[in-house]
Amino acid sequence: MKIGILLKDTAASQCNFSIINTTNIINQTTDHVVSLFYINKTVPCVRTLCCTTTLDKIYGFNGHLIATDVETARFLLRHNRESHDWYVWDLEWLRNRYMREDLIALYSSRKFNFVCRSKDHADELNKFTGQDYNRYVSDNFTAYLLERIRILTARANLLAEGDLKWPKVV
Repeated sequence: MKIGILLKDTAASQCNFSIINTTNIINQTTDHVVSLFYINKTVPCVRTLCCTTTLDKIYGFNGHLIATDVETARFLLRHNRESHDWYVWDLEWLRNRYMREDLIALYSSRKFNFVCRSKDHADELNKFTGQDYNRYVSDNFTAYLLERIRILTARANLLAEGDLKWPKVV
């Protein structure tokens, strides 16, 4: 299974550290391939043990994509027709109040399967959009990503066997 994670950059932050650490673990301990795509080139906060390249390379990428912020989510909506995940790490709308309507539309998009970093984040997202996002993980990106890979692999196996007719994001 191929997974691509879209980041604003790979510079030092809690989010980037968690994601890069997780990709290193998965790439070293499983036969799945997790790649990182970034908008701005920076020195990674930790050593990367995976493919790390610019965001424009997703056009040749054949795998599941995960947005991690508003910028990467917008990029996916503009350049990709499939449904993908959005791992909500940050409550970005709290700092961008002048773009409230635009952000509500983006966070209300049906093209994303939202997964929030915590129950508190999911509650705040529910309040902001007026929708119910009850999927969250307890600040454990590794567990979320491994579960997502398991689900996507099972779906791919069903598609290959012809048992699944309409692929949908879980």
